[in-house]
Amino acid sequence: MISILEQSGKTATYRTEFLCDKKNDIQELPIHPNTAFGSVALCLEDKKVYILSNANEWVEV
Repeated sequence: MISILEQSGKTATYRTEFLCDKKNDIQELPIHPNTAFGSVALCLEDKKVYILSNANEWVEV
């Protein structure tokens, strides 16, 4: 699946950015129609970035 997230500087989806203290917080993030494929979660504990896949799973980048 391929999605246009931004085009000509305008966001095309409801991408959301989250900041989490702990890695366990990633699994508790909301997944619903307003949290779109390509949303990003930054984790302070493990200093990693996670992106919401088209299968609605948070994947480490």
